[in-house]
Amino acid sequence: MIPKIIHYCWFGTSKIPDEYLANIEEWKAMLPDWEIKEWSESNFIDTTGYFTKAILNGNWANASNYSRLKVIEEYGGIYLDTDVKLIKSPDHLLQYRCFLGFEEGGAESRLFWVNNAVFGAERQHPFLHRCINELLTAFDGSEPANESSPKLVTAVLKKYYGLEKYGTQLLADGIRLFSSEYFYPIPWYLAKNSKEFERFVFPDTVTVHLWGRSWYSREMMLDMIDELQSWSHNASREIHLLHETVSGKENENIQLQRDIIQLQDKIGEHLAFSNKNLAEKAAEISSLNLLLDKKDEGLQSKDAEIAFIKSNFDELNKQKDHYQQEHSLVKELNNQKEGQVNELILQLKTLDNVKILLSELFEKYSFSSTEIEKQFQQLRHQFEQFSGLLSQLQQGNVSLHLFLGQLLEDKKRSSELIQTLLDEVKQITSNGEQMNKYYSVLQQQYENLSGEHKIKFELLSDLLEFQKNSTRQMERNLHLMNKMVVSKSEQNTGLANEIKVLKLTMQDFEMEIGHKNQEIENLKKSVNWYHNTYERRSLIGVVKEKMKVYFRKTKQ
Repeated sequence: MIPKIIHYCWFGTSKIPDEYLANIEEWKAMLPDWEIKEWSESNFIDTTGYFTKAILNGNWANASNYSRLKVIEEYGGIYLDTDVKLIKSPDHLLQYRCFLGFEEGGAESRLFWVNNAVFGAERQHPFLHRCINELLTAFDGSEPANESSPKLVTAVLKKYYGLEKYGTQLLADGIRLFSSEYFYPIPWYLAKNSKEFERFVFPDTVTVHLWGRSWYSREMMLDMIDELQSWSHNASREIHLLHETVSGKENENIQLQRDIIQLQDKIGEHLAFSNKNLAEKAAEISSLNLLLDKKDEGLQSKDAEIAFIKSNFDELNKQKDHYQQEHSLVKELNNQKEGQVNELILQLKTLDNVKILLSELFEKYSFSSTEIEKQFQQLRHQFEQFSGLLSQLQQGNVSLHLFLGQLLEDKKRSSELIQTLLDEVKQITSNGEQMNKYYSVLQQQYENLSGEHKIKFELLSDLLEFQKNSTRQMERNLHLMNKMVVSKSEQNTGLANEIKVLKLTMQDFEMEIGHKNQEIENLKKSVNWYHNTYERRSLIGVVKEKMKVYFRKTKQ
C-alpha cells in the first residue's frame, strides 16, 4: 500500500515561484493528515555520475527526473510536480501498488505517452528500479528533459510490461494506468489555457498539470524559436505550393465532376438494366413459387395418401397381431388335442389289454367245458360199467356182495364227481355272467371311447385346416402390404427428388440475385470513393492532412 507522503523536488539557486508555492499550500490544506516533503540539493544526497553532472551543468529538470524515482523507491508515496493543481484528495489511489497517467493518446491511435509528473508507488517497487537502471544506462544528465521523463517511463512500460494501447488498464506488478483526464486533462499544446483550467476538469480528474515548463533553459527556448521559424518558413513554402496545387486540383476537380457525371449515367443505365433483370427474375421466382405451391398441394395429397397407407399398415399390423393370437390359440388347442389323442391312445391300449384278457377268459371257459365233457364221458363210462355189472349180476356171474360193494363205491365216486361237476358248472355259470356283464361294460366303454376319439379327431382336423387357411391368408395380406409400402416409398422418393431439384433452382435464383446486389453495392462504393477522393483533394482536406503530419513530427 502507498504511504501518505507527497514528494516534490526543487533544485537550483532560484526560489520557488509564488504560483507554485500557492499550489503546495493548497496540497497542505487539502491533505492535513499527509506528510508533504520537499527534496533539493540540501537533503537529496547521491554520488552517481548522472546526478552530479546534472547539478554541475544546471540541468535541474534532469536532476528532478532522477531524484523523484529514487525517493519514491526508498520511501514510497506520491510525487507531484510543483506546477500541479490538486483537485481532489488522492486517498483512493493509495490502494494500488503503483499508478501513473497518460498525458495524451486515443483509443484509435497507436501514439501515446505516459508521464510521471504525477505518479505514486509503494517502497521498492520493481518498476522504479527498472526506470532508474534504464535512465543511468541510456543518459548522462545532459539529455533533453523529456527524454528521461515521459519518454523513459513509456519505454519501460512497453519493454517490461507489454503496454500496447492507450486507456485505463492494469499491468503486471499491480501497475494501474489512468487515461489523461485523471491527471493531465489539459493537453500540452493548450498550455496557454492553463489559467482557465476549471473548464478542462472532468468528474474523475484528481490533478491538473499546468505545464509550467520551469525546466526550460535559454538554449531550449532558442531551439524552439528556431524550430518555429523553420516551421513558419516551411509552412509559407508549403502554402505557396498548396496554392499552385489548388489551381491544378481545380482543373482535376472539374474533370472529376465530369467523370462522376459519366459514372452516374453509367450507374443509372446499369441500375435500369439490373432492375429489368431483377423484374424478370422476380417474375420467374413468382412462377416458380406458383409451381412450388402446386407441388406443396401435391405433397399434401401425398401426405394424406401416406397417412391412409400408414393407417392401413397399422390395421394390417393389428390383423397380423390378431392372426398371430389366433395362431397361438390354435397351437395351444392343438397341444391340448395332442394330449387328448395321447390319452385316447392309452385308453385304446387299455382296450387291447382287455381284449387279450377276454380272449384268455374265453380260452379258459372253453377249457372248462372240455373238462366237463371229459367228466361226463367218465360218468358215461362208469354207467356203462355199472350196466355191465348189473347184467353180470342178473346173469349170476358176479356175487351180490361184490356187486353192492362195487355199486356203493361207484355211487360214492359218481356222487363226488357229479357234485364236482355241479360246482364247476355253477362256478363257470357265475364267471360267465360276470364276464358277460364286464364285457358289456367294456364294449360300451369301447364304443364311447371310439365315438369321442372320432369327434376329437374330426375337431383336431378342422382346427389344423383352419390354422393352415389363416396362415396362408395372413401371408397373402403381408405380401400385399409390403408391395403397397414399397410402391408408396418409390412415389415418395420421386417427390423428394422433384422437391430437391426445385430447391436447387431456387438457390440458383437467389445466388444470381445476390450477385446483382453485390454489383450494385460495388457501384455505390465507387461513387463514394469518388466523393471521398474529391473531398480529400480539396484545399481544406489537404490542409488537415498537413497539420496532422506536422504535429506528429513535432511531438516525436
